[in-house]
Amino acid sequence: MKRIIKYLQDQALSASQGKYNGSAYLSPPTKEPQQRVRHRSQSQKNKEQHSAANNSPPAYTATAQGAMPNMSNDIQTRITRHQYAQDNMLQSYDLYIPENVPDQGYWIIYIHGGYFRDPNVTSTSFLPALSLLASSSAADQVVGYASLNYRLSRHEQYPQKETTTPAYELRNALWPDHLNDVRDAIAHLQRKYSFGSKYLLVGHSVGATMALFSTLATEVPSPSITPPVAVLGVSGIYEFEALHVSYPAYVEVTRNAIPNPQHEVAASPAGYATSEFRTKAIILAHSRDDGLVDWRQVDLMRVLFEQTPREDRAVSLRVVEIHGMHNEIWEKGTELARAIKEALAEIQKIDESR
Repeated sequence: MKRIIKYLQDQALSASQGKYNGSAYLSPPTKEPQQRVRHRSQSQKNKEQHSAANNSPPAYTATAQGAMPNMSNDIQTRITRHQYAQDNMLQSYDLYIPENVPDQGYWIIYIHGGYFRDPNVTSTSFLPALSLLASSSAADQVVGYASLNYRLSRHEQYPQKETTTPAYELRNALWPDHLNDVRDAIAHLQRKYSFGSKYLLVGHSVGATMALFSTLATEVPSPSITPPVAVLGVSGIYEFEALHVSYPAYVEVTRNAIPNPQHEVAASPAGYATSEFRTKAIILAHSRDDGLVDWRQVDLMRVLFEQTPREDRAVSLRVVEIHGMHNEIWEKGTELARAIKEALAEIQKIDESR
């Protein structure tokens, strides 16, 4: 009877995932939910202009969906989706392992943005960059790619009825649920593939927030994860209070996921000492044309590191200027892929200096 119940639960989970990728299936050999992912870009109409007079919030949504450009059949057929936990359908990651894996290399683990809440910005937002990376010379340095999903907070444009929506489909997460999911996903990958610290952790927007936050020594992850050799924050938010000064309308959006203002302060990586980041290098990639997150976020992190005496700097900080608006960075994938290549080059320098 227990096996029948488990089977029905897995089938329900698979069917729910089908709402997102359109081609879900259950993989018996692994005894865990696993789906083929239908590859599609998440291009959106330009909703990023906002009024400076009333500080109306820019749109954090991707509404239109089209065909995935320039993705080879080899990449498409080798991407699978896996569950790292069973409480919610969004506790999953998309996995791509090339057919010809280099003898030595790193994993790339990506965390999407969407301000903790946008159901249209998911693990598939990494596909444009993945397509470019997997067909470039950077592929010689990468043994595997994983793009993480995590539980989302409520979104007023995509309401759910808690009385009729299955629990595993609900988007009602509150901080630190999102971060705990990210850590669980990384731990799941590390147990399964034993790559230790040999990975580059990449995050876009609040994904960058969580990428940096997951390396902090002051926070004890449960389960424990081995920190990455380097973190790449792209278009990231590192200080919520400063973001609210630049965009007052963001206060309400932040409270949606982080109701307690004290938690908002604690969730800001720029508020911690550089010695607390358990990684070798932090690379911050940002565009001056971002439109949704201003350059001040980069400056705050830079000041944090400049105030640390050189002899006490166990972590290096590098800033890479990219180009384009906030969501264009991942929609087109070109600048995201370029930033990842720069970070891989930084990792090589670290290895050569050992």
